[in-house]
Amino acid sequence: MSLAALSVPPRRRGLPSWPSWPGLLLLALAACGAQHRSEPPPGDPPGDPPSDPPRAPQLASAVIAGGAHEIRQGGSAELIVTGTGLAGATALAVGELAAAITSASDAEIRAQLAVPHGFAARSLALRVTTPAGTAELADAIATTLYIVTADAAAGGRGTHESPMQICDLGGSDLKSGDTLSLGAGTHQDCGSGRLLPSGAHVIGAGVGETIISGFGGLRIAGGSDDDLTTISGLTVQIDHRLAALEVDTFGGGVRVDGFIVDAGDTAGIMVQESRTPAPAREIAIRNYRYRGTDIALFLETGATVSDAQIEDCGVGVAIKQGQLDLRNTVIRGCNGAISEFLELRPVIHVVDSELIDNVTGILISTAAMTLDHVVVDNGTDSTRCATGVRMTGGTLETSGQTRIGCSETSISATTQTAPAALAVLLADTEIAGAATGIELIGDAATRVLQARRSHIEGGQLAISLAGDRLLCDLGDLGEPGQNELVSAGTALLDARSSVDLDDLIQAIGTTINGHSYAGQRITGPAELRPDYAITASTIQF
Repeated sequence: MSLAALSVPPRRRGLPSWPSWPGLLLLALAACGAQHRSEPPPGDPPGDPPSDPPRAPQLASAVIAGGAHEIRQGGSAELIVTGTGLAGATALAVGELAAAITSASDAEIRAQLAVPHGFAARSLALRVTTPAGTAELADAIATTLYIVTADAAAGGRGTHESPMQICDLGGSDLKSGDTLSLGAGTHQDCGSGRLLPSGAHVIGAGVGETIISGFGGLRIAGGSDDDLTTISGLTVQIDHRLAALEVDTFGGGVRVDGFIVDAGDTAGIMVQESRTPAPAREIAIRNYRYRGTDIALFLETGATVSDAQIEDCGVGVAIKQGQLDLRNTVIRGCNGAISEFLELRPVIHVVDSELIDNVTGILISTAAMTLDHVVVDNGTDSTRCATGVRMTGGTLETSGQTRIGCSETSISATTQTAPAALAVLLADTEIAGAATGIELIGDAATRVLQARRSHIEGGQLAISLAGDRLLCDLGDLGEPGQNELVSAGTALLDARSSVDLDDLIQAIGTTINGHSYAGQRITGPAELRPDYAITASTIQF
C-alpha cells in the first residue's frame, strides 16, 4: 500500500468529510475576526471617524432688515444676527422679548420680533442660545415710542431713525398704552380728526415748542372708566370742529398737563358723560390755555382744573354733574366764566382764582358752590362785568377774603320756583363796586341770606330783599355779624309786603354806613335813609 493511501482515510458513506488542517486554520481565523467586529471596545463609535465638538456661539452684529436698529412699540420686524457657531440655535431673545427663529446657519440667524403695544422705550441686549452655549450682545436693539417729527418724510416707521409725519397717524395702529411723541416745531396736520384709543398718551416738546397747525382734533373713545389717557406739552390751532379734545362717555379718564388751544369758534376740551349719576373716572386738567369764542371747558362729569388761563370765550367752564375743583385759574373776557347746565346739582369749589371782565361771573341754579380767595369783578373794562353771581337756586358760600364786584349787581339771587333751596352764605367777603350789592328775592323759608365779617356795599343798594318769605341773618346773639353795610342810596332795603314772625332780620353786631344800632328793634314801615327802609318786617340790631 502506498503512503498516500495511508494518510487519507476512506470516506464513510453518509458522513461529512473532515476538512484538512489548513482549512481548520482558516475557519479559526474567521471566527476570531467575527468576534472582534461584533464587540467593539467601549468609547469607540461605530461608523465614520469622530468629528470636532460644536463651537460656542459668538455674536458679531444684530440689525433689523434694512439696516435699522430701532423698533417702535406695537411694531414688528425681521432681525438679522451674524456671528459664528450659530447653527442649531434654539432661542433668540431681545431683552425679555422672545423672537421666532426662521433660519439659522453657522454665520447667520434670521428671526421675527414683535414689540408689544405700550412697551417702554429703551435699549435692549440680544441673546442667542445654541446646544453649545449662550452669547449676548449688549445694546443691540432699541425700542421707541411712536416718534413724529415736523420734518419727517412720508411713510416713516415711527422711530427716531425713521420718524412719522402727523398725517401718517391715520393709518397707524396706535393702541392703549402706546405713547405718541411729537417733536418740536410746527406740524402741518391734514385737518381730519384723530381717534385716540383710551389709555394712550400724547406728549409734545412743550407748550409753544410743539405746535400743530390745521389741527383736526383728538377724540378719546373705546375704553373703560379705569383707563387713563395723558396729553401734555402741545399748542394746537383748530377751527370748525366740535372740540380740540373730546372724551366720550366710555373714553375713560384723561390727564392734561400743558395744552394750549387757539380755537377760533371751536370748543376747547369736551368731556361727555351720558350716565347719571356719573361713575368715578379721573379728569384732571392743568396748565391749560384757551382763546376762542366757544366753550373752553365743557364738562358733563366732575373734574380737577388748576393753573388754567381762559380768555375771550363764550363760556369758560360749563359743568353738568359731579364735583368741579377749580384752582389758580384766570377766566377773563368771556360772556360767562362758570356756568351750570341741566340742573343735576353739581358741586363746585373755586380757590385762589380770578374771574375778571366777564359779562356774568357765575351762573348756577342747583349747584352747591364755594368761593375761597376768589375775585369776581371788572378789571381793565369797568363796565363789562354786569353781574358777579347770578343764582336761581343752589347755594353760594364764600370765604377767605373773596371779593365780588361788577357794575350792576354783585350777587343776584332770585327765584319763585318752589321748593328749590337758595342760600347765600358769606364769610370774610367784600361785596363792592356794583349799583346793587346783594339782591335776594324769595317766597319761602328755604331762601336764606347769611353774612359774617363781611363788607357789603352798593352804589344804590347794599342789600335788597323782595318777595315774600326768606331768612336774613346778619348776626345773632350767638355769633354777632361784624358786618358793614355801606350805600349812598339805601344800605338795607326790605320791600317785602307780607312777612311772618320768622322773617325777622337779625342784624346784631352789624353796622350801617358806620352807624351802630346796637340793641334797637325797628319794625316797619320805617325808614332812615341812606341806612335802611323796611316795609313790613322787623330788624333786630
